[in-house]
Order: sequence, then C-alpha cells, then structure tokens
Amino acid sequence: MTSDTFHDTVVVMTGTLLSSLLADNLQPGSDKEGFLLGKTVVQTVQVNNDVQSDIPLEQTRIVLSDFLSCGRTGEFYSNTGRLDNEKLTSLFDDPDLVVGWYRYRRACPCCPSLRERAVHAELCHRRRKATQKTGFVFLLMTDNVVEKVLRHEQEAFVLRDRVLAPVRLEVANLGAPGGGRYRTTPFGQLGPLLPGAAGPTGDSGALSAALAVQSSAAEQLRALAGRLERSERDTAAAYREVEELKLRLADRRVAGR
Repeated sequence: MTSDTFHDTVVVMTGTLLSSLLADNLQPGSDKEGFLLGKTVVQTVQVNNDVQSDIPLEQTRIVLSDFLSCGRTGEFYSNTGRLDNEKLTSLFDDPDLVVGWYRYRRACPCCPSLRERAVHAELCHRRRKATQKTGFVFLLMTDNVVEKVLRHEQEAFVLRDRVLAPVRLEVANLGAPGGGRYRTTPFGQLGPLLPGAAGPTGDSGALSAALAVQSSAAEQLRALAGRLERSERDTAAAYREVEELKLRLADRRVAGR
C-alpha cells in the first residue's frame, strides 16, 4: 500500500448487506433509517512512499455485519436533532455492537442535512461516554433517476474535529471477477425497532427483543431447512421408484411380444 492509497478510516460492508439494505429501503413508504451493527478494528498497515518503505500506520476499520431498521424516520430524535434518551437506553446496553446509523433518502443529493449532522454529533457523544471509542459511522444512501435509470449512491461519514467528513467505503464481493461468491451476512430486517418492545425477560429492551426475534427466525430457518432436505430425499426416492416401475413395465412389454 502506498501513501496515496492509504486511508486512516475505512468502512467495510459486504455486497449481501448492501443489497439487503437496498431491498428494505425500497419498500413502499417514506424515507428510512436505522442502526448499523458490527465491530471496529484498529490494525497496523505497512505503507510505502517515495522516500521510505514499510512505514507502520494505524488504520481503523469499521466492519458492518447487520442492521436494525427503525421503520421510519424521527423515531429517536426531535425535529431539532435532540436524542430521545429513553428510546435509546436499551439500544446502547451493548454499545460495542452499534457502530453507526444509516439514512435512506429518495431523489436527494448524497449530502448530510443539518439535522443529520446534529443527530450524528449527539450519537457520537453518547457512544463516546459509554465506550470511550470514536469512529461512529453515518451511512447516507440515496437514489436518483438519471437519464431514465434509477441510480443508487452511498457515502460513509465520521465526525472529525466536529466536522462530518467522508471516509472510504469498501463493498466486498461487489463486482468480483469470475462471479465471486458473496460471504454470508446476517440479515437484520426485524420490523420497527423503536419505541422499545418487550424483551424475552420482560424488560423494555428493544435491542434484546430484536435479537430474540432474529434468533427465533434463525431457529425456524434451520427447521425449515431440515424439512426441505427430508422432502428432497423423499422426492428422490419416489423418482427412483417411478424409474424402476417404468423399466419393469418396459421389460414386460418386450416379454409379451
């Protein structure tokens, strides 16, 4: 890596997650927003320039793995960008899990509004108090019709010196040569997240409830996969029996001539 291509902060997501976000956001209704789940990794990379090689520099990688949709905009903040702390309490029970938030807007330029800047600054302050960590990401997604073609655009931003600055966004597997396979990524369309739904232990933890729903959905998916496997085996056995009967019938016809 050269100094020209080095980025101190990189947001990484898979093509699977991006397509899931787009599919959720393109559902009928108004603009959408929600929270991004994942992890933040700080690693040392070797950078080369014209004078020196293998210069160790720190790079922060914000790896997105899932999302939680709020269903609609303005669920956890006011018109002026003030956070509703009661609605966010359960979400930040495990603040290391929440690494950012996203907003999807239609027919708008991919540029954060004043309200989005205010909301992001408040969220960064809250997360910094809870974890002493920075690097909370804002993912802005838009679509526009250009020459009768719907085009999607997404930009990632982090707060730097009180300014919302764009950072590098990498979408893994997108456009990989040779039909590269997507890595599996949890899909987080769990319905409206806020206000808090009752969790499995009776508390009002919206995040706990959402994760419980996700776990239940995974169990049901595994059960359905088992049923599908058994059904395919039964179908294959029935197909073999039909083929054997066809052969016997053909033999009888030949013998009867």
